[in-house]
Amino acid sequence: MRNVGADIGNVLVRAVVCGLVILCLGSPAIEPVRRVRIKVFNQAGAPSRRVLAAEKKAALIFRWAGIAADWLDCSVDASGHYHLPECERAWMPADVELVITDYPGPHLSQFALGCSKPDPQDGYARIFYLRIQKEARERSMTESDVMALVIAHEIGHLLLRSRSHSRAGVMRARFGGEEWERARKNHLRFAPEQSSAMQETVTQLIRRRANAPLLARSNPPPARSEEVE
Repeated sequence: MRNVGADIGNVLVRAVVCGLVILCLGSPAIEPVRRVRIKVFNQAGAPSRRVLAAEKKAALIFRWAGIAADWLDCSVDASGHYHLPECERAWMPADVELVITDYPGPHLSQFALGCSKPDPQDGYARIFYLRIQKEARERSMTESDVMALVIAHEIGHLLLRSRSHSRAGVMRARFGGEEWERARKNHLRFAPEQSSAMQETVTQLIRRRANAPLLARSNPPPARSEEVE
């Protein structure tokens, strides 16, 4: 005969252990079912290892929002050719352009670490490497930690199709000490409603990609006044 009291005790112990594991690890990331391809034009010559590290951290932020990101290094060699043949191909819906430059144009504020043009036809995101370096030094953070948050914020504008900001989280207009600390620990997230909106945008882009002809655009876009920080 089984000891019912012992069985109940074992179940309770297992439940407590599972609860502790969940509290320690946090909720699992949403399994992405929507995928975007991000073409990275590193015009500032930022070190590849730091860019790759930032891409991995930014990909985790988007993964928590239910979106998978594929990154393409669209740097050019000495002869002016792209390292990857995929970068030569025409731009398609569900492609995102991320340009790494040294400094912003004069139309942006002195605090801008990046900017974007959230336009469904020719949108793009830019981040400013020298300012990111400076921010990382001042906050005693790694460049990849700072870069990842700026990338997530600017691409967030593109996928939200919005120039607006939120009071907290990834889409806050000016990051404070709390946001940077949470970013350092990989705890900063998009709000649930923002995640849902971005998922819907990517779904629409994937449908366009399946049904629409290729859109010819192979070079990174010029800076324009419609940009938002």
